[in-house]
Order: sequence, then structure tokens, then C-alpha cells
Amino acid sequence: MTLAAGGKPDLVLMAMKLRDEGSGIATADEIRKARPTPVVFLADAADEESLALAGVADTDGFVLKPVVARELRAVIDSSLYRHRTEQALHGVERWMTSTLNNIGDAVISTDVNE
Repeated sequence: MTLAAGGKPDLVLMAMKLRDEGSGIATADEIRKARPTPVVFLADAADEESLALAGVADTDGFVLKPVVARELRAVIDSSLYRHRTEQALHGVERWMTSTLNNIGDAVISTDVNE
């Protein structure tokens, strides 16, 4: 967690179940709180609990073990694309909100008859 939060990774690839630190999903939430970062999970195909958690967790993607390189690449590429698109959308949303909140400051109302 320290490496991901302290550095600036483009993406984190993490096991859903961590040996010493518990849940990969909880760790991913902590990473995202520190910095918006896409997280792709690795899950055991036979682990029904992990697959159920992946269905309800805020995942950017997951890959079943054993990992097939082509599938991993596709999930990573789509996660990075979605993350970049969401970040751009949030930027536009902030700009539009700021513009709409301040539009009254720039509007001057006049009456030509007076």
C-alpha cells in the first residue's frame, strides 16, 4: 500500500486476497483514497468468494488465474482508457460547475426603455 500511495502508479495490479494484509479490495480502497488510481484484481477462478466480491466491489477490472497475457493486456488497456476518460470528464464537470456558479457575476441586465 505504501508504494502505491507514495508513488504515482498508472495502474495497480493486485491479488484480491493478500497473505499478510488481508483483503485486496480494502487495500485498493485505501489506494484510491490517497490518489485516483485504477486497480485491476487477480482472482482464483475456483474462489467463489473472491468472484462474488469482484461483482460488487468498485473494480476497474479483474483477471482470473492462471493469467493469459492477452487477456491481462486487454483488461489493463481498457482500465487505463476508462480511467483517463473519467478523469477528463471530471475536469470538464468541474469547469462547467464553476462556470455555472459564476455566470451571474458576468451578466449585466439593462432596460433600454429607462
